[in-house]
Formats: sequence, C-alpha cells, structure tokens
Amino acid sequence: MSAAELGIILNQYNERTGTPTSVTNVLYNQSETTDLLSYNIKAERIFKLELLDWLGNGEIKLFKSPTEGNYLVRLMNVSLAPEDRLGRMLHSFSCTAYEVKENTDNNLLKLGFFNNKE
Repeated sequence: MSAAELGIILNQYNERTGTPTSVTNVLYNQSETTDLLSYNIKAERIFKLELLDWLGNGEIKLFKSPTEGNYLVRLMNVSLAPEDRLGRMLHSFSCTAYEVKENTDNNLLKLGFFNNKE
C-alpha cells in the first residue's frame, strides 16, 4: 500500500471518528526509526482494521456468487484469522451473509451501486 492510499484511508477514518490522525503519527513514533518493515506492518494493520470496519458496518453490500449470480447482502460476524504458516501476512476471511433485498436495477440505483446519469 502506498503512502497516498494510506493517507486516503486515514482521512476517511478521521472524518468518521473525529480523531485527528496523520500518516506520520500513525506509522511512526518519535522513538522509532523509518524502518520499512515496521512501516509495512503498521500500514497493513491499519488497512485490516479499516477493512473490518467497512465489512461489518451494517451497510448493504453487493455479493457476487460464482455459480448463482449477484445478491444484495448484509454481512454479520465478520472475522479475519491470520495464517501462521505464511508469517501471519495473509488471512482467512469468514462471515455470515444474509440476503436483504432482491437484486434489481431499481434497488441497485436506490442503494447507490451505480447511477443512471451516464
């Protein structure tokens, strides 16, 4: 993840929580060096937390099933579990998805998945 992408995520976090945070404050403390490994680990941690917040925020998501098509779902019990054999850098993902609306053009428009102004 680039510093610009991390900055965007932190700005969204600041707007949602009202907590002033900057890329520098999050990634580095005064006592730390600019070690690339520490930077990457912290950036990944921030990204995972933002991802978990987004997945579990209760908003309707568009889920694409490889065999059954698209569903409008709400995700519950979202969790990530690190894979030890891969140095805890990759995670397995699990959740429960409940279909909440029929997948129609009108519902997709109402929920803001696309707009018809194009």
